[in-house]
Amino acid sequence: MCATKVRETLAKMDGVHSVDVDFPNKTVKVEMKKGHRVPLRRKTVEKLLKGNGDFKVTSFGPRVETAPKKKS
Repeated sequence: MCATKVRETLAKMDGVHSVDVDFPNKTVKVEMKKGHRVPLRRKTVEKLLKGNGDFKVTSFGPRVETAPKKKS
């Protein structure tokens, strides 16, 4: 499975905010939508990826809000 296909497949899943795929290292980072009520489990993502290039999920969790930068 190519990086684009991995990204597209995971991005379609309910609750996913963003997906970052590192194809050479076979790793995936999944960021969930903040406050999403139906949790997507890490094991579900890992099971989906198993056998499709055997990508490893290295980061999985809620979206982290960052404070806007102050203008000087």
